[in-house]
Amino acid sequence: MMTKILAIETATEACSAALLIDDEVRERFELAPRRHTDLILPMVAELLADAELAIQNLDAIAFGAGPGSFTGVRVATSVAQGIALSHDLPVVPLSCLAMLAIGGSRKHNCTHVVAVMDARRQEIYFASYQVDLATKIATILVPDAIGAPEKIDLPNDPNYIVVGAGAEVYRERILSVSDPNVRLLTDPLYPHAADGVWQARSLLSTNAGVAAEFAEPFYLRRAL
Repeated sequence: MMTKILAIETATEACSAALLIDDEVRERFELAPRRHTDLILPMVAELLADAELAIQNLDAIAFGAGPGSFTGVRVATSVAQGIALSHDLPVVPLSCLAMLAIGGSRKHNCTHVVAVMDARRQEIYFASYQVDLATKIATILVPDAIGAPEKIDLPNDPNYIVVGAGAEVYRERILSVSDPNVRLLTDPLYPHAADGVWQARSLLSTNAGVAAEFAEPFYLRRAL
């Protein structure tokens, strides 16, 4: 049976939507700070139109539940909820750091990834994942957390890479407390919806989807 999942990600400066149909992924991605509400629904509409697929024929809606900007995470949550409620579809909340780790793994052909996002206020969101290069599924090694760049606990292992826009912004502070062998890559990677669809399919197969009304953002910091 063919699996059809729509994924939405708006937790950072980047905005993206992706559609998984069986093993084929299509994505719309744009680096567009403060334009997520203008872009995300047209992206979704374009993907569905190109695939000649009606929303009610989807199996689930996945979304980047956080961590990330409060506004961005709320956008993804509300859009996913709105679509899912209208068509009685389950939703699959995804870690934005897991999506970032999968993207870093794919780009750099590495299975062990520390994902770092800029949390503002001189802090970072970070987590460690092991990514299966074949299935594109991430397994948590160190759970998603928030803290000062100097607090990140990087493994003394050259098989790990550190990726993400947060790693670029706080490079010097992270390296000041890191082992010299740490591979900190400063290409400004962001979470992509296309890197979340495989995780969503795996979670959906284990009945990890939830009813739309129970979809909630994942915040590591309280809003002011």
